Amino acid sequence: MSSSELDRSPAELIPDEYVQLAGTPAARVMELINRVWGRYPEQDKRQLAQALLAVLAPLNTASPKVTPEMRAECLKAVNLWLATQKRK
Repeated sequence: MSSSELDRSPAELIPDEYVQLAGTPAARVMELINRVWGRYPEQDKRQLAQALLAVLAPLNTASPKVTPEMRAECLKAVNLWLATQKRK
């Protein structure tokens, strides 16, 4: 892991880690969510998964290419989701 990766939010690393995992898109996303946000209720984690699956869909190809925009969109999705968790 490079020093720049160490400075990133776990949310920004989701696309990079997603392409390294095997399994269905839903299973890969839930594995990543459970690594960091596993303490949240399943229903809430499924809501986050839905948002991330939309962002990560372009990576479900034989030659996935992670972009800075995907990292930013994952960060945005997670931050919005966390904001809704705080209001509960």
